[in-house]
Amino acid sequence: MDADREHRDSNPPVTDSNDVEDVLRNHISFSKELRLQGLGKCLQCCRVMLHHVAGTPERAWLLFSLIFILETVIVAIFRPKTIKLLNATHQ
Repeated sequence: MDADREHRDSNPPVTDSNDVEDVLRNHISFSKELRLQGLGKCLQCCRVMLHHVAGTPERAWLLFSLIFILETVIVAIFRPKTIKLLNATHQ
């Protein structure tokens, strides 16, 4: 029994430097980063506006649809230039 105890003590547990807990411990959220830069009031204002505009699933769907339509119209009006890739044209 003593030999087993000595053997266990001689092999300390190996710690992985890429452990997920280490990464999460050093992680800072985007909102906290903005607050540290003094943009907390702007972040709060954007959250309140987004909550009022897209607070329900129906409103969120409507907002997404309007953004999609607007983006499609903009791409239709300002069509991207044709580029050449390996002697072939791609739009």
